Order: sequence, then C-alpha cells, then structure tokens
Amino acid sequence: MHLTPEQKHLEQIFHPYAAEQQAAAFDLQTRLVHYTRAETAMRILRSKQIWMRKSMCMNDFMEVQYGLSRLFETYHRSEAGNKFKSVLDYLFEGLRTEIENLFDSWTWHLRTDTYFTCVSEHKPEEDPFGRLSMWRAYGGTNGVALVLKEA
Repeated sequence: MHLTPEQKHLEQIFHPYAAEQQAAAFDLQTRLVHYTRAETAMRILRSKQIWMRKSMCMNDFMEVQYGLSRLFETYHRSEAGNKFKSVLDYLFEGLRTEIENLFDSWTWHLRTDTYFTCVSEHKPEEDPFGRLSMWRAYGGTNGVALVLKEA
C-alpha cells in the first residue's frame, strides 16, 4: 500500500510505533504467515480469498476490550491524555466534546463488530518449522502455514 506524503505524516503522528515496525518490515522484506488448518488453507487457495473473523468469536476476544481500556485509561487518567484534551480545547471550541461523544457512541460497535485476519512475522530462520507458539495454538494435527510475500 502506498501512502501519500500527508498520510505518511499523519501515520507518524498517530501511529509512530506501527509506522516504524511497518517500515522495518518493508526494508527487511519481512514475510508474513497465516497459521491455519489444512482445510481452511485449501479454501483460501481455491477461492483466492482470506476471510476475516469476528473478534467476539476468536479465542482471545478480550484483546479488543483490552485495547479500549488502555485508550480509556490514557485519555482519562494520564498526563498525555490531559495534554491531548487541552490541545483539543485550544483548537476548536466543542471539538473535545464532539470527539468524546463520537467515540462513546462507537465503543459498543468496536467491541462487537471488529473483524481480524491474523498474520505473524515470518523470519527466514523459521522456514523449516515455523513458529512453535503458533503451531501450538493453530496447528493441531493438520496445521499449515501460508507464507506470504510481496507480489
């Protein structure tokens, strides 16, 4: 995915860690891998589609709740949250309240209507056996790893 200079700038502001990790992955030509059952892998290959799964149906559905709780804690109970609120108040009258109301109105949907496709970084030294922790979680007796590379 190619971002415009403005999008890259915003990414650096709002997602600095993710932007850094993504840049490193591109620079190192890191491959991604999707661990799944053989039956599901065959469906993916035949249909040339990978489906997303609703977070509420996943084995660790609390990840979304955890992320939301971290946002809430940071916004309401940290120095960074207080600074952010001050900036919003300074920029435009009523902006902070509008953003808070919008976020509050979306919280339920974020908890219940978030979808994922899980991939892991795949290092060259993992080619022979993959990542043991992922095989334990998703391999079972007929697990496969679909290793993706940039086209």
